[in-house]
Amino acid sequence: MDNLGLNEASATRDRALFGGVLENYVYSELLKQATWAERDYALHTNRDEERIFLSTMDT
Repeated sequence: MDNLGLNEASATRDRALFGGVLENYVYSELLKQATWAERDYALHTNRDEERIFLSTMDT
């Protein structure tokens, strides 16, 4: 992942960078699963007043 400027040392130093990459990864994996899931569900993302990432899943 060096092309993103993310490696073990930078992830330890810059938690916001690591958090953004992790959020995107998890969200994309959930979207992939939505394509073959037996039930329909919707993903919703939001941030609270402190910019903390929140997500919900409806079935």
